Amino acid sequence: MTPTPLYSLKKNRGGSIYDPDNDTFLLMDSLEAHKQALVDLKPSIVLEVGSGTGIVTAFVRSLLKEEVNFTSFAIDLNYDACLCTQETSAMNHYETETEIICGDVSSIIAGFDNKIDVLIFNPPYVLTEEIPQSTEELCYAGGPNGRFVLDKLLPLISTILTLHGRFYLIAIKENDIDYLLNFTDNGSLRPSIVNNKVRGCENLFVLLYIKVK
Repeated sequence: MTPTPLYSLKKNRGGSIYDPDNDTFLLMDSLEAHKQALVDLKPSIVLEVGSGTGIVTAFVRSLLKEEVNFTSFAIDLNYDACLCTQETSAMNHYETETEIICGDVSSIIAGFDNKIDVLIFNPPYVLTEEIPQSTEELCYAGGPNGRFVLDKLLPLISTILTLHGRFYLIAIKENDIDYLLNFTDNGSLRPSIVNNKVRGCENLFVLLYIKVK
């Protein structure tokens, strides 16, 4: 069992960074359950969108470091989250293998066309009446369907993944799981549910998209 990495807390940085919670740990459990498949994939690039504290990026390094030589990339719009990810990488001695990019994923991700072997995203999925505006809101608020950020990324997945590349996604029931499972981008992606747990008031899902063509 891969231990939970040390991670930088959001102390003194307000409420704009999402601390690890049930969804985070469910995602890490799912990644660990898929360790052999990830090793067999032999990824060169593993990229996390919305890295927050950086715990998931550090966890994947711990999970695969003995068997795979790869570079970790972490993207976050929030400057404080980028600092947290940087601190977490340093705390676990992964700073030289982790590239941190601070900015909007929509403008950054195009530079990774057909380069990402493993993509990971725990998006802001909470349903909110209004579209999130502030940095604080963007760490949890997903707009009316909870997919405000995700819907910008989904159409790009088949372009940025390598063939047989994997996209791990956290979602809740209210995000319309059937819609997410039916998103195949004209057959380029094969989606499936790899984990599902009810934690508190949230019915959490981990979805996996594999690029098949």
